Amino acid sequence: MTAAHALKQSQPNTPWRKHVANAWLFEKLRKAMQTDVIRFAYIKNDGSTREARGTLCKKYIPFRAQPKGVYEADGEEEPLRFNYYDIDAEWWRSFYIDAFIDTLDEPLTPNQ
Repeated sequence: MTAAHALKQSQPNTPWRKHVANAWLFEKLRKAMQTDVIRFAYIKNDGSTREARGTLCKKYIPFRAQPKGVYEADGEEEPLRFNYYDIDAEWWRSFYIDAFIDTLDEPLTPNQ
């Protein structure tokens, strides 16, 4: 299932074009994180905004925190949840893709 379809299921009253636009932005973030550290923002569960520096690129993730497999909650896939390594917190965090706002600038090196 694509991100746009998952978003449509979770928010059926939102126009399809908005789901497609959000899914495209999210996919852009995911692809960029596979090779770089990216600064981005999303809305936390409490309604506040988090600005984060995150990555999915193994060269920026310490060995102790390297992924061991695909995260699944209670054996059920969560297509709307996105896990990333937070460079500042030095651990894994996650957010729901419908809370994603946008990237904030060009790719970063970890100490920028």
